[in-house]
Amino acid sequence: EAKKEYKKVLSLDSKFSLASLALADIYIREGNFEDAKNIYQDLVNRFPDNLYARLRLGNSYINEKNYQKATNTFKEAVALAPASIPAHMSLALSYELSGNGAESIKVYKKIIENAPEFPFAYNNLAWAYQEEGNLDEALTLAKKADELAPEQAPTMDTLGWIYYKKGNIGEALKNIKQASELNPNDATINYHLACVYHKQSRNALTKTYLKKALKINPNLEEAKKLLEKLK
Repeated sequence: EAKKEYKKVLSLDSKFSLASLALADIYIREGNFEDAKNIYQDLVNRFPDNLYARLRLGNSYINEKNYQKATNTFKEAVALAPASIPAHMSLALSYELSGNGAESIKVYKKIIENAPEFPFAYNNLAWAYQEEGNLDEALTLAKKADELAPEQAPTMDTLGWIYYKKGNIGEALKNIKQASELNPNDATINYHLACVYHKQSRNALTKTYLKKALKINPNLEEAKKLLEKLK
């Protein structure tokens, strides 16, 4: 078993960081987030210049919904590697999750300034703007993301959801349906598709996709509320 082999390597040389990272990643796959976090913290303490370990530690805090610690960790990652897109994207996400939309928008704009061909910064900035109700700016950015990364589920879902919010249900359905075909196991995409069908009063399809979304993520509160309304 891989886990035993990595533990054996570490028993022989506790400084072997690749084995530590691999063991932590196994713990993550097993759902053992606490042991994984402890490994990442230990690696950050022993190898403060290891960007990957610091990013993984930040993600561990995200899993715990400890967004302040996540933000602090990702700030350290950005200071460590100012040109790192993953470090900046992680920092922006932690701001977003903690409800600090203004700071997340600043970071996404900085990424676009430094990496103007990186589609997912446009996509995430579009999402942040639609959350604030700035749908026209959001649509422009979402179209740019879709242009840079055509036929990608995340960008098509964002574009479709903005069309949905703007009342263009035809374009919403076209984009979100294609996103769901590209990634049928994404709970949010299935929920968005259900919302579009609900807008069209297609209740059977609405229920189908709400149930699918909840099977993937039983904690999706918006899907629960809409399904309850349809009973």
